[in-house]
Amino acid sequence: MTPWVKRLSIALSISVAVNLLAVGFALGRRTHRPGKDIGPPHAGMPGSHKRGMWRSTIEPHRAELRGQQEALRKARQAAREALVAPTFEREKLDRALSDLRSETAKGQELLHRALGDAASRAEPAARRDLARSIERFGR
Repeated sequence: MTPWVKRLSIALSISVAVNLLAVGFALGRRTHRPGKDIGPPHAGMPGSHKRGMWRSTIEPHRAELRGQQEALRKARQAAREALVAPTFEREKLDRALSDLRSETAKGQELLHRALGDAASRAEPAARRDLARSIERFGR
């Protein structure tokens, strides 16, 4: 092997390694979700303890939450309709946005009540898990 061929082989090997590194980095950036904990493969799967924890938190309030979601959907629809109406009426939009704020606040209140109920029944470790979940949810 001549020195020229040897240098070319080394340069080609380095080039391939750098390209593989760049592709791996790009794929990692594309598939990574901020705020997602790195844990065992089953950690985020249905049936994991965290998902079950949230289900048990919400379950006693499920019917009320569904009704609230429907009210929120209707409030959003009313605001949308006020915006796209052929003749724009500022008062109608203001009323729709006020209703939307009110429904959003009611939904938050309901979720906070569910969280408080769950925390009052939970052990300290489960409350820590709830706190971590809240932190990740806000990211």
